[in-house]
Amino acid sequence: MVDMDYEVTRFASEWMPQLANGSFQDPRLHLVTGDAMQYLQELPKDHTFDVIILDFPDVADSRALEKLYSVDFYRLCREHMHEKSVLVAQTGPCTHMNRAGFRASCNMLEHFILPSIVKVFQEVDVLLHPMATWKVDRSISSEWSSFTMARLAEFEPLDVSQESWRKHIDGELRYYSGARHVAALHHPRPMVNRLLTLRGKAPLPGTSPLRQAAAEL
Repeated sequence: MVDMDYEVTRFASEWMPQLANGSFQDPRLHLVTGDAMQYLQELPKDHTFDVIILDFPDVADSRALEKLYSVDFYRLCREHMHEKSVLVAQTGPCTHMNRAGFRASCNMLEHFILPSIVKVFQEVDVLLHPMATWKVDRSISSEWSSFTMARLAEFEPLDVSQESWRKHIDGELRYYSGARHVAALHHPRPMVNRLLTLRGKAPLPGTSPLRQAAAEL
C-alpha cells in the first residue's frame, strides 16, 4: 500500500481500525509513505502485481492530478502487470442520475479516464454503485459512484449465479451479492451511447451493459 500522507494512515489505523478490518495489522501489508507514481517508476521492470488498486483524489480537486489519469500513467501501471493481472480504479461520481439515464453525468469517467485507459488495456469494464454521502440538506440526493477494471486480456466470465465466491470470504457481506454485481454492469442506454461516441462508435440499440460498450471501445 502506497499513500503520500502518513498522518492519514496513522489516524485511520489508530482511531478507526474497524474501517480497515484489521488490515493495518496484517503481516502481509507493506505500507509505503510516498508518491505512487514515483514508487512504480522506481520498481524493477520485472516486479509485477496480481491486482493494482487505485484510489486517487478526483481530478476536479486539482489540475496537477490529471497526470494520474493519463495514458502515460496507465502504461506505467501496465508495465508492472502480468497477463492475468487486474487494475481496479476509483473513477469518480455520476451525478444527476435519473431512472432513464438521460441526465446521468459521469464527468471524470467519461472525459478523463476512459479516453486514456482504453488506449492501454484490451479489456475495460465499468461498474456503478450508489454512494451514500452526507448532504447539508435532505432534499439533495446522494450520488452514484463508479469504478473501472482493466486487464491486458479478456475477462474470464464471473459466475455469480451460485455465489460460490462466498467460500473465499470470511464473515457476512452487508452489500455485495451476485445479483448486485450483475445489476452494476447494466447501465442506461444514453450513458452507454455517450461512452461509445467517445471513440467514434455507433450507438447501441436497446439497453446494454457497459461491458458490451467496453468491448466495442
